[in-house]
Amino acid sequence: MDNVSIEERMVEVDPLSLLPNPFQVRQPGDESDLRFDELGESIGKTGLIELPVLRETDKGYQIGAGHRRVAACIKLGFKTIRCIVRSLTDEQMAETILEENLKRNSLNPIEEARGYANFRCFHRSEEWIATRFNVTRDVVAQRLRLLTFPEPIQTLVARGQLTPSHAEAICMAPANSRVNLARIVLEKGLNVKETAEEAKRLLEEIELNEQALQNIGRTTVSFQQRLIDVERRIQNAESSLRWFDLFSAPWKCEQCSYNISGFCHRFHWAERPTYWIQRLRKIAKFKRFEGNWLIQTSQIVCAHCTLFKEREGVPAARSVT
Repeated sequence: MDNVSIEERMVEVDPLSLLPNPFQVRQPGDESDLRFDELGESIGKTGLIELPVLRETDKGYQIGAGHRRVAACIKLGFKTIRCIVRSLTDEQMAETILEENLKRNSLNPIEEARGYANFRCFHRSEEWIATRFNVTRDVVAQRLRLLTFPEPIQTLVARGQLTPSHAEAICMAPANSRVNLARIVLEKGLNVKETAEEAKRLLEEIELNEQALQNIGRTTVSFQQRLIDVERRIQNAESSLRWFDLFSAPWKCEQCSYNISGFCHRFHWAERPTYWIQRLRKIAKFKRFEGNWLIQTSQIVCAHCTLFKEREGVPAARSVT
């Protein structure tokens, strides 16, 4: 521990008045295991041999190390217990509690990870943590990664139902498949290699589905663009045809006997010519007359009339149907 103060004193305190270590890594209520019962029996017979370590704060004494010993004394009904008070910094409090639990091998991987994570607020590197607590950097890194996994996966690791290696393999899978994959691992008893292979298969399946959707999207966009191009070509062709018709039929429609009040009685439709009304909306008007639909006369209409096929140099055009 860095710069631990050697100043300490003994105090007699009510165990119920003690505050927990702010860097506690174990969950409250974990005093129900067999080792805790054995600890209580030992203290009941011989008393506190190893005294809890405290630090004094404005709000009272905080437990630096010895939470389970204090809890055992409370369960035994002790009114006061003897403790050691030391001047400890926040970082030293974090070191004290983690070191004690690692020494007793009493932490599950998630609790160990929380202990290492406490040192992030002190800007300690993974190398520093590994050296300080005599573990490898790979172990530190793996434990810290556990804290990024979904809560259900962390719970299974904390309970010992999944190993940290299993958890890492599971979290190779797509995020929405991880919890279900964990259930499959437990049901089928998959080893780490089998778990990693299943996670990889799920990931490849997602990637193939996404690729298929992208291909569909590109095809749709391509098809829509082709439709736009066709429509543009149609519009351009119609525009050119109109100008061609306009100048290739220089006769006067007023001279035609079918022109009555400005509407052509040669071209007519029994039903509303919706298609032609839309196509020629900027060129000619339509009206209903004596049960038929008629089109307004114009040079373009005349250009499509076969009555003028023998006129000077003017080729016959197709009739409107």
